[in-house]
Amino acid sequence: MDIYDDAPPAARPWLRRWVAAGVLDAEQVARIGAFERDHPQPAGPPENAPAPLMSTAVEALIYVGGAVILAAISVVTAGYWDELALAGQLAIPAAGTVILLAAGLLVPRRWADAGVRMRAALWITGTATFFALVTIAVSRAGWESESQMLAVAAAVTVLTGALWLAHRAAPQHLAAFVAVSMLSVSIWNAVIGFDSDGSLGSGAAIVLVGLAWAMLAWRRALPGCGRWAPPTVC
Repeated sequence: MDIYDDAPPAARPWLRRWVAAGVLDAEQVARIGAFERDHPQPAGPPENAPAPLMSTAVEALIYVGGAVILAAISVVTAGYWDELALAGQLAIPAAGTVILLAAGLLVPRRWADAGVRMRAALWITGTATFFALVTIAVSRAGWESESQMLAVAAAVTVLTGALWLAHRAAPQHLAAFVAVSMLSVSIWNAVIGFDSDGSLGSGAAIVLVGLAWAMLAWRRALPGCGRWAPPTVC
């Protein structure tokens, strides 16, 4: 009986090569064959094998369908917005935020790159609905404009930062940068006040944030890959 008979047929040429090169000896090959004989591999795919990747066409249809649904909701809501009470006006963006963020959280990791793009799209849309929610809430609170902008920017910065930590995708990175820039402008306006043309101080604040962001990126101090991002994205 040949020492290679118990090894899987696909592995036999490699075993012969390794024996000829002195990497393995006959005793080691015999033990490998005995293990394979006593522990046969079950037929079919492994129990935890990933599902087939989503096709580009299916992914595109999901995006189109989602956009149509959002457009329809926006049109219907716009027609009755002024008739809604404050609770109703808050409930619509609040429900959208919860649904979109939860949907992104539930995207399976086995969808790989398609899942990364889908989660990024869901969460960037959820960030927009959260922005609308906070804006409506603070606008009805009767605060001064500087305080309103500061409250909205602070809330959005917290959310976008958390989403970026969880999912290091380009849309979440961009959203976090925009939120921090908006927060810096809000702090400038709240502390220093509006300047004569309303743009000099805001522009300086954004420039400072950009320089600090670039320095952190150069020093590799920005957050790393999220736990849902596949290795190809990291």
